[in-house]
Amino acid sequence: MASIHSSLASELRERAPIHEILDRALAGARLSDADAIALIECSDGDLDAMLSAAGELRDRGKGRGVTYSRKVFCRLLIFAAIDVPIARFAKILATRVRGR
Repeated sequence: MASIHSSLASELRERAPIHEILDRALAGARLSDADAIALIECSDGDLDAMLSAAGELRDRGKGRGVTYSRKVFCRLLIFAAIDVPIARFAKILATRVRGR
């Protein structure tokens, strides 16, 4: 177990700049644990670039379309019968969707 921690510690010391990590991610490379930690700990100055790259990767994988599940919406309607604050929102929304 100590070797895993010392290996990760050495990777952290040799951490690549954020832009290099993002370039590799956008090229389809698998990122290391040290890369993931670097992204989590990125500075405010690197945050826009990281979010932009994350959005691009999401769009490549999932596209820009928005989907929903009728089953999830039905569950919200069931909760609407219960006196719960989120259920009140769902009940109002369901009423507007049905046009009543």
